[in-house]
Amino acid sequence: MPVYPVAPFILLILLNQNPFYQPLVYILFILVSTFDTGSYIAGKAYGTHPIAPHISPGKTWQGLIGGYVITTVVLYALCSILHAPPTSWLNVIFISLLLCLFSFAGDLFESFLKRRAGIKDSGNILPGHGGFLDRFDSLLCAVIFFYAARNYLLTFFNV
Repeated sequence: MPVYPVAPFILLILLNQNPFYQPLVYILFILVSTFDTGSYIAGKAYGTHPIAPHISPGKTWQGLIGGYVITTVVLYALCSILHAPPTSWLNVIFISLLLCLFSFAGDLFESFLKRRAGIKDSGNILPGHGGFLDRFDSLLCAVIFFYAARNYLLTFFNV
């Protein structure tokens, strides 16, 4: 049985089945989507320095940093919307950094798997998007972070 992607999906299901942790699932989807979109936009606009050209030549340092900055701002805004002002910007910066690093690792790992298998897309269910797993690659690693830190995140978001 392949551990990836089965184990992260199990963690996502466990978070979703517990009513206390369900709000974290929504927050996770929002932040991972923000990081993916922010990285793409920043990378297309300013990307000149590839991170891992042999694995995924389109991923740049500028995209990674841009995605991180946008995710940090959205995370701070989410805290305000949820009436959970963070104790400090350092907490927001730290949580955003971990989330973005896990998301990026998932994206890069899936690109590595596709490169190793010699395929461009992981399927044809979502044409033009690199396949079904490309919509979830960042999420699958980020859910590991969210699951491990779920109790801290509940208090952080005051949910």
